[in-house]
Amino acid sequence: MPAYVISEVEIRDPVAMEDYRRLAAASIAQYGGRYLVRGGAAEAVEGGRPPKGLIIVEFPSMARAGVVRLGGVCAGAAGPADGT
Repeated sequence: MPAYVISEVEIRDPVAMEDYRRLAAASIAQYGGRYLVRGGAAEAVEGGRPPKGLIIVEFPSMARAGVVRLGGVCAGAAGPADGT
């Protein structure tokens, strides 16, 4: 069953974010993930504040998503964004 990682990000350092994107994309692909949503305009239809940048990644299983997220594969570049 597919698993989804949903991240709301705020880019604080655009240069460091480029490194993060490269590392994250390689890790996501290595574990069978694929981006469904990556950035773009976001609008709150109802509720509170408008969302920041949104990233949604699909993995073939929760185990694969957990390896990338909890296994520290992307941890080395997590500093330039909040919520990732």
